[in-house]
Amino acid sequence: MVHNVNKTCWLCGGTIDNKTAEKLGTPVTDLSLSTRALNCLHWAKIEYIEQLLSFYSQIYRIKNMGKVTLNEIHEKVKAFGIDWDLTRKNPLRDLVRVNR
Repeated sequence: MVHNVNKTCWLCGGTIDNKTAEKLGTPVTDLSLSTRALNCLHWAKIEYIEQLLSFYSQIYRIKNMGKVTLNEIHEKVKAFGIDWDLTRKNPLRDLVRVNR
């Protein structure tokens, strides 16, 4: 039996391997974030890691989201196994292989 090892990114239509797709589908509540960080993400209606990465370019618009809170979120996501570049406007694209 052959399993499809790739999933389609809802944002850009590229492909993501299953392991990464599972990580991106993880709720942000599973990251053991502080109350402030969770409240910021809740206020912005960000529930999953994939949403966080796709919304990243506008993350400073979130109420009470400062450098300390952003660094905390970045470190927790990185410890979870997703390393993303804070200088990129859309870090999700680093994880996705775009179909052309």
